[in-house]
Amino acid sequence: QTKVTMVTMCGAGAAYDVLWRPWTPSSQSGNSNLVAEFTLKGAQPIRVQAKSYDTLDNYFFPMSQCRWYFGPMNRFDAVALLQNIDNPNGTFLLRRSDHDSAGYVLSVRHFKVHQDKDKSFYIDTSTCFSSLRQLVAHYRKYTLAKTETLLGQPCPKPEFSDSAAQTHELPKEEFVLEEKLGGGPSSEVFRGTWKGQIRVAIKTFKDPNLTKQVFLNEVQPLKGLQHCHLVSLLAVCTESPPYYIVTELMEKGSLLLFLRGPEGQHQDIVSLMDIAAQVADGMSYLEKKDIVETLSNSACRWSAPETISHGTFTSKSDVWSFGVLLYEIITFGGMPYKDLRDCDVYDRISEGYRMPCPPRCPAFLYRMMLSCWSAKAEDRPSFSALLKELDNISCE
Repeated sequence: QTKVTMVTMCGAGAAYDVLWRPWTPSSQSGNSNLVAEFTLKGAQPIRVQAKSYDTLDNYFFPMSQCRWYFGPMNRFDAVALLQNIDNPNGTFLLRRSDHDSAGYVLSVRHFKVHQDKDKSFYIDTSTCFSSLRQLVAHYRKYTLAKTETLLGQPCPKPEFSDSAAQTHELPKEEFVLEEKLGGGPSSEVFRGTWKGQIRVAIKTFKDPNLTKQVFLNEVQPLKGLQHCHLVSLLAVCTESPPYYIVTELMEKGSLLLFLRGPEGQHQDIVSLMDIAAQVADGMSYLEKKDIVETLSNSACRWSAPETISHGTFTSKSDVWSFGVLLYEIITFGGMPYKDLRDCDVYDRISEGYRMPCPPRCPAFLYRMMLSCWSAKAEDRPSFSALLKELDNISCE
């Protein structure tokens, strides 16, 4: 007679009774890898290929159902949520770091969750767990390493309505404009907060003749973009002018100001090339989706010749602008064509002039710039080719 045991499994914040019995393969099944059979009350038996039933809660309850799991999230947004004055001590969340190599982070005071070669999870090597649920359950009973902290209640999640999730539309009243970060003739960018918790960047548009439909048509291509090296669109506000585009906030500000600042001035060539590779990675993603980002600045110093002469924007015109960006990166924010007036730049590049190699610029990088500045658009490299080269370079 087969032994049957009642096991209580915890998932999504609740406990469930599950019947468990060892699995003995029959001659009909022919599968010796099946080691257990689980039956959730009222459901069909589930036969599982696993070495122990400790980790089988993942088969019943996806991580997304756990109140304490927030999915991909950066450190700043996690801090903003946890610091809400309504949260008692011990409020926590588990998130996947926005840095691909960092894995999971248990955010109370941001404890890194490590994973060893056997796929076990741990904060302190003295205690390992076969699942994240086990880890969370343990530290709700026992204090975290080198602290007196017990995990308390899961951090409340900001709620989006289904319609908002589909359209990105949110009420303007939920956002507060704070410090102005920059702007131009048609728009301004502000640091802001959403619901007093999440720090965001808010771009407002000045043009009184900009219609809601034209604005939405411009924004529509951004809604489906998800890439670690692209700023994510979070929301739009179109109830009344000025219209808002709300994106994640880049805490260090613009790349240009970073390069010109104290931290940027101390970046070595490897770090500078990593910045360039990240830009190329994001642009390669857009290139594959046949989306033109119009990297080209409205000023002629950053624009491809065909953009200035015919208003042509393509992925190849973006490659030209990327070449100018490489110049700015290696010169720590230097001005392109610094010895030329704006009105003279187009004439000179049409005559074949190209900026000389900057001081301390590696030869391979200047060759890359020149390839981006090929007179014929079809002779310029693709972003995917540029990314491959930047990922494999060794400084000369």
